[in-house]
Amino acid sequence: MAPVFKRLGIIEQWGNGLRIIAEELVNYPEIGFEWKEVGPGFRVTFYKKKPEDIQSTETLPNGLGNGLGNGLGNGLGNGLGNELGESLRNMINMMKINPLITISEMAKQLQISTTAVEKNINRLKILRLIQREGGTRGKWIVCQPVL
Repeated sequence: MAPVFKRLGIIEQWGNGLRIIAEELVNYPEIGFEWKEVGPGFRVTFYKKKPEDIQSTETLPNGLGNGLGNGLGNGLGNGLGNELGESLRNMINMMKINPLITISEMAKQLQISTTAVEKNINRLKILRLIQREGGTRGKWIVCQPVL
């Protein structure tokens, strides 16, 4: 059905929905979701978080990244580099070259606001492409190569 819906213009593509939803959930910290494999398929449940459970930075539930890669095909992980925007790829390269780079340094080099850099960092964290070790004075760790 998906190819027919794509030709009719009902959908723009298939196979990326969970990644797109996960990226958007950064903007809605009050909404949580759980990933569960059910037989040959999977189930994603969305729920409203309790006020005490809301955090400023959302991360994927344990196993979701692996489940996406395995359950939806390794092409998702391999294709992320092609789908990431130029700013995101540049940020990852900056972090590889200088793991101690600050948000303000990235913003200056990319000529974007620090808020935009922070939003992009949250996207990269959700995609499990980067992580921060050591807090404010810590360093960036690039978790997987981006093409």
